[in-house]
Amino acid sequence: MTFFVRNLCFSLTVGWLSFLAGYANADLISVDYTRNSGDNLITRDTEAGLEWLDVNLTAGQTFDQVRTGIWYQRGFRYATKDELQILFLHAGTPDDDFDVSTTYPAETLALAQLLGPTLITGSRVSVAGFTSTDFFGNQITLQNHPVGAPFSALLGKVDYLQSYGEAHFTGGHPFSDQADVTYGSFLVRAYTPSPLVSGKSPTNDSTPTWSWISGGGKGVFRYKLDPTSIWSTKTTATSFTPLEPLADGRYILCVQEKDADGKWSATGKKMIVVDTIPPTPPVINATSPTETPTWSWNTTTYRYKLDDNNLETGATESTQTEFTPALNSLSAGTHILYVQKRDAAGNWSASAEKAVEVLPPSDYKIHNDGTVTSLITGLMWQQQDDSTTRNWQSATDYCENLELAGHTNWRLPTISELQYIILPGNSPAIDMAVFPNTLPSFYWSSTIWTTNNSYAWIVYFYDGYVIPYGINNDFYTRCVRDGQ
Repeated sequence: MTFFVRNLCFSLTVGWLSFLAGYANADLISVDYTRNSGDNLITRDTEAGLEWLDVNLTAGQTFDQVRTGIWYQRGFRYATKDELQILFLHAGTPDDDFDVSTTYPAETLALAQLLGPTLITGSRVSVAGFTSTDFFGNQITLQNHPVGAPFSALLGKVDYLQSYGEAHFTGGHPFSDQADVTYGSFLVRAYTPSPLVSGKSPTNDSTPTWSWISGGGKGVFRYKLDPTSIWSTKTTATSFTPLEPLADGRYILCVQEKDADGKWSATGKKMIVVDTIPPTPPVINATSPTETPTWSWNTTTYRYKLDDNNLETGATESTQTEFTPALNSLSAGTHILYVQKRDAAGNWSASAEKAVEVLPPSDYKIHNDGTVTSLITGLMWQQQDDSTTRNWQSATDYCENLELAGHTNWRLPTISELQYIILPGNSPAIDMAVFPNTLPSFYWSSTIWTTNNSYAWIVYFYDGYVIPYGINNDFYTRCVRDGQ
């Protein structure tokens, strides 16, 4: 009886499709399960990309009979509550928690006829079926509801009665192990043969191009650019470029294709973000002054140029985040690196710039372990003293007992060795880039004054002055060792 009504009402269903268009955001199309058979057992939601099986086919079966039966084997599955709510919305009869003050009789009847009524009595037409959600709102799985264990499943309903029409949900009864011809199961499967739409996103091109390939249909398409247009006329074109520039924003091109039966496919979509606003310039970091400059910045796609602010030509483009010129390739003086950042859309920022004063090549090699080596004398020096004053003998003992950078053969330098690291004209009179935190004060040497052996020579690093001083005075200490 039910199948007879289903097929008898199909001519009415076709008439309702155009009526639904004013209420729904998608086409609900009745198609054959068996091709060219006229069985009309599938309702295709072209917007959601789902195909719904005629509920009559599972009427009179328990929940377990369905999920272990032939339709699951054929690729169908129980619909979720969310999927069913979307179907109601697309049909123009949204679930409003059974608020009868707002009713959708025409839309509800059309949807019931599409899905296959499970109950027809007098002027009432109804479709009811199990969903994959239980009474408590949980997704039903074999783990939480194993086969053979009864539970209360949520029932979806589409009810029409004369001037009343509601799509809604009910729970508590029947249980999953119960069956009746007045309800079945809402089963769906994905409808995948939609055109594959592509395009570059984000882009700074205000007239971007979308292109698409067939999903397996007849190669006849229609498209629309949301949110600004309606469906185009039928076309065999496989690309679309707006005639007028688009403002910055997000644009979705929707494409459908005719199938072998002349029905429109599910919708293929591609969103392109148009972005013509340049990003903020990168932040450049560098140490200055230095002999070996390195510039670094906080972006992953950039272009840079040294001592030239025209980056349109000749700039180096890379994804590295630093630039170090070849050793000794830059002359002494000020050098400026200009860097621009590129965003995902292809926009280049304004230039950021960072000046570095490049020093002449140093006579020292800094080991970054607390020591430096003179490239002239080969001596290795303690890079920073310990900021402690002590008498001459204590200074001698301190150096002889020092363990630094894996070495133990440290000693107090001779006056000639200590004089060698003096940098005249500076105050402190030393290269502070090599020997940071040196105090403008007196430093001991190991050299005893030959005139009076209770005096030893010291260097006054305020100005580089050399003078003997009594060995019982307290001065600062910097140790040295032979480089081998």
